[in-house]
Parts: sequence; C-alpha cells; structure tokens
Amino acid sequence: MPYNKPSYWLKPVRLCTLALLLIVLAVGLARLFDAPDRDVWRAVIVALPDKVTTREISSTSYYIIKQTHEPVFRKDDGYNYTSKILRQWSRSIDYISYTLCPDTSLLFDETLPLSFDLFKCHILDVTAKFDKSAIVSEENRCLTVKFSKPSRRYMDFLSAYANSPTIATSSTVEVGLGPFLVDRVTKDEIALRRKRPVSHGFNRIMVYDYKGAQDSRLKKFFISDYNFVSTRKGLELPESKYVRFENMSLKSMVLLINLPDPGQRRILYNCINIDMLRKAFSAGAKKFTDVQTILPIGVPGGRPGRPQQACVIDKADIARFKPIVFANWRSDNIVQLEDFAKEFFAQTGIRIKVINYPAAQLAGRMHDKPKPYNLIVIMTGPDSDDNFRLLASYFGKNSLLDFKIPEIEKLYGDLAKEDDPEKQKDLAGTIADKIAKSHSLLPLYQSGASVYYPKEIKNIVVGRELLEYPEVADLRW
Repeated sequence: MPYNKPSYWLKPVRLCTLALLLIVLAVGLARLFDAPDRDVWRAVIVALPDKVTTREISSTSYYIIKQTHEPVFRKDDGYNYTSKILRQWSRSIDYISYTLCPDTSLLFDETLPLSFDLFKCHILDVTAKFDKSAIVSEENRCLTVKFSKPSRRYMDFLSAYANSPTIATSSTVEVGLGPFLVDRVTKDEIALRRKRPVSHGFNRIMVYDYKGAQDSRLKKFFISDYNFVSTRKGLELPESKYVRFENMSLKSMVLLINLPDPGQRRILYNCINIDMLRKAFSAGAKKFTDVQTILPIGVPGGRPGRPQQACVIDKADIARFKPIVFANWRSDNIVQLEDFAKEFFAQTGIRIKVINYPAAQLAGRMHDKPKPYNLIVIMTGPDSDDNFRLLASYFGKNSLLDFKIPEIEKLYGDLAKEDDPEKQKDLAGTIADKIAKSHSLLPLYQSGASVYYPKEIKNIVVGRELLEYPEVADLRW
C-alpha cells in the first residue's frame, strides 16, 4: 500500500524553498544595483562643447561627432578608402567619374531612414562645395558624379566629418548616420544612446565636462576615458583597471598672433619663450614633442624641430604696444598663465592681459569681427591628415585671424585647386614656410601622451585613422 506524506509536511518544504528563492533574488538584486552600468561608456573632456553640429567641429566636439556621424568614405591607414553608408561604389581610372549607391537601410534616428532622395540632396549640396561645375546624374538608385578634369581629392573631401550626411533636429543638435544619437546636451554633460543596442558592447555614452580631480562624478562612476584631460594630477588610473598606450597624434598646439602690424607680430613670435608658454598653457604636462611648422609630423610637409626665433626689441618697439589680449579657454592653467604674463613683461616690457573664457563661449566668438583676442592657443585640425583641410582654420573664409596676407591667401587658393598629391605636399610646405615668415602662427608642440583605456576592452585600437579618438560602437567587453 503506497505511503502518503501528511500534508503538514509540505508546508515547511514549501517555506524553505520560498525562503531560498527570496535569498537568491535578494542577492541578485543587490548585485544588480551595486554593479556598474557596464554598457555605459563614460568620458571626461576639458571644454565640453555646447553643440553637436558638423558646422562647428572642434577637437572636443569631434569626440561626439565621431560617434553620431558617418562620412560617405573612410580613409583608413591614410590612403585606403572604404564606406559604411554605400552598398556599392566605383570611380573611373582617370578620377573624373564617381558612382555612389547608398545603403537605404541606415537610420538617422528611429523615425528617419536614409532615403535615396535625402542622399541625393546631400551629394548635390556637398559636391557643389567641392566643384560647382560637377554634374550629378541618377540611374538605378545610384548617383554618378562627373567632373571636367581629374578630381583625386573628391573622395578625401567626402571623408571629412564636416561633409558627412546630417540633419539638424534643433539649433544645437544634428543627427547623422553613426551608431549613436544625442539624447541631451547640457552645460555639464552630453548623453548619447545607441540606435541599435548590442550585447557585450556600449549602448550609452556619457561625456562630462571635467571639473577637476575632485569632481564627485569621478568617484561615483567608473570613467572609461580620461584621455582628453591633459593634466591628470590627482587622478587614480590603477594598472588593475586600465591599460596604457603611448600615442602620437596629428594634433599640434599653435599660438595664433592676431595683430595686423607685422612688426608687432615679429616681436611676439620671436620673443615668446616656447618652453615657458607651453608649460604654462598645458600645466602639468611633462613631455612635449617639438614641431617646426604648423603642419604636424605625419601630415605631408610636416617637419620635426623647432621654429627659428631671434628676439630683438628696443624701447621704440615697446612704446607702440597696447596690452595684448590672451584669450584662455582652459580652467586648469589660470595661475600659470598669469605667471607667464608677468615673466614676459619683466623680460620685454610688453603687457599681456589674460582673459579667461568658458570654452563654449569662446568657441562661439571665434568668427566674430573683430576677434576677441590678440593671442590664443588652438589645436590644429582634428579630423584629417589632409593639409588643405588642416589649413582651413587659418585662411580663406573661415580664418581665425582678423587680417589677411595676400601672398599666403593666393597660395592657399592654389592648394584648393591642386589635385596632384606631390604638388599639394610642396605647396603645403611652401605655405607653412610663408606662415613662419609672416609671424602669425607660432607652433608650440605636437600632441603626444600616454592614453589609458579600460582593461576589459578586448579590441581597443589606438591611432586608427591616425587619430586617438575611440569609436565606442566598435568596442567590446
């Protein structure tokens, strides 16, 4: 006869099972809430931009644009072209004709795909900027762009993030065809989210304005990327959590001397002590790589070494100077720059007045006329190893100087028309030498420093496309 357990035996068993499940659930929840947001990439940046737009790309906003936008072409390893937004493309052997077929499965955002008509409008617009005489025709959902002469630089032109497909969603935000889009922009942070979430990767990006080593967010969150903080004094980057790489970038720090008087420019160019200024401006940095011209080493025409300087000054020269306005966009070097100004006055009798601006505010005034500065340190073009695009910040319609030097403007115009790479290199070198003789731009150093990334990243690639900006969408843990 089968034996049945009394029903009252079941209650303790059920209670024990329930208790065990509750314990497991509690432990799981505790781990869930205590664990960091593993799919969130967090970065800190000095001078957080107040806009995400391809119309105003700075060295810091490029960090964001690199995640949200995608150019028509990629220029890998400096010369091989690939595309993530074209399903098919070709060019003629003579560089006169290009065929571009868009991948219309791509998204600007969840509601706006890349339609053929949108792509056509973009190509018509951007090609007109390159060559107004070019003819764009349509066949089988592809576009053919034809030029009247060989145009080798057209693909390079389309590889600039400034020329990537984009749609403005507000006065401060644009969406592109990159894997991320902007959730919000505030004065303290920029939040991005991934259009198509993945596993074992990053689905959100938080970029914070760096407030210093005592910033509470640095203790509250695990920061993935400190590499845009040049002075890491007080920061803890333990070897157990980060791996270090030595990196040389294509960015150079340059002092713009915005004075129309050639004699005054000559004195400042020759009498400013490069060692003192770069140590003051990049306070805390220990290693500087000399660069002879405004073209960084690695860009055609770039040369190692220092600018030639010979300081000659007399009392008559000093009498002609008004106080020189130095616009400073960093917040971690204020005392050091004031000390530099005092030392420069002691040595030359010329007063430098340092005015400190929030970076976003100063960036918004860079194209004012007149400019709000006589001296300013800027970083050379962040998104290209192409010398024409690199020089665009200093000459032409987007010049950061109040005055023009006709000889250099003409050479820059010649460079814009030149299609032969060797001739481009020679022209760029000539322009760099003419700039040195005009005393309008003083090269300080080429950026190069240790970069740190989380050890958990399995596929980190530093320096791809000759830049150290990470493409967060590609990273996996």
